[in-house]
Amino acid sequence: MKKPIVNLLISLLLIFIITSCKLDGSSYTNAPVIIPLTNWELPDTSKVSTPFGLTLNASLTSSCTHNLVFGVNEVANFKKKAFATAVYENSGENCNPVELPFDSTIVITPTSAGKYYYYFLTLDEEKKALIYSVDSIIIIP
Repeated sequence: MKKPIVNLLISLLLIFIITSCKLDGSSYTNAPVIIPLTNWELPDTSKVSTPFGLTLNASLTSSCTHNLVFGVNEVANFKKKAFATAVYENSGENCNPVELPFDSTIVITPTSAGKYYYYFLTLDEEKKALIYSVDSIIIIP
């Protein structure tokens, strides 16, 4: 008696799955993605309360990626992470390889003297993995 009920439930589940899926092959994806930095310019020194420019470079490599944004987050005292993000958007079309370079200069005004470490999110070409490259700036009084 249990076997017909189980078979019925499995059949109903399969019918539900098949009818709830889009069979026309269309799909839509919209997701944030991390874009590796390709270069940066950080001065060696600066003074407290004196603004300095941190220039960041990155490239979009897919026609389905847009809205590149650069950012710097403080992760601890005297430690900051620099990164780039973008939006991947696709409605089922093919994405073509492109090379669209972008750069931005972020103005930073240090409030304390000391050595600041910046971690730049980059791509290790050999390992095909994102890594942090470290650079520093000394802020003098």
